[in-house]
Amino acid sequence: MNVEKLFPKSSQSSYSSSDSILVRDIIYELYEIICKDLSITGGKKGALKNKLKGHTLIKNYGMKSVTAAKKPRKIMSNPSVNLNLINDEELVILRLCAEIHQMSFADFCAPGRKQERVDARRQAMVVLKDNLNYTYTRIGMLFNRDHSSVIYSKDKHLELLDGDPSYKKRFNRLVKELLEQGVIAEA
Repeated sequence: MNVEKLFPKSSQSSYSSSDSILVRDIIYELYEIICKDLSITGGKKGALKNKLKGHTLIKNYGMKSVTAAKKPRKIMSNPSVNLNLINDEELVILRLCAEIHQMSFADFCAPGRKQERVDARRQAMVVLKDNLNYTYTRIGMLFNRDHSSVIYSKDKHLELLDGDPSYKKRFNRLVKELLEQGVIAEA
């Protein structure tokens, strides 16, 4: 695999320092995958690391080394949504929740406790439970949560519907759009 094909030299000057960190992280992950998949150990692993250290792409990004001691940050170490488990119907619901709450889908899936994210995920959980009859366990698996957290979210949702008009307005809009798209049936 030619790394320059992935990151052409002509566009290197337009990368920011955060892109530089991302590229280092990607190279490190590839290094670990290659070593594991090809069962490279000992001296051969060191030789591969030295070859990476000397690569012009790494030098251009100011990365002096790719070391196991300095493990890179994971881009999404513990996502709030398990993207490996969702089907197309669920994806439509999750994307619409993100859109209604004025956030990107990546922000919706990212870990964090910001109120906007929590509200959006809570509403998605309630739609899955009430309109698609998902079990608490299944919803918990989709959102990387325990089933009891999903039960708490549903209870909190009922409280917010009574007490927060903007929350209720966004939830009603979500249900209305899902009905219009035919994703859920009228209860």
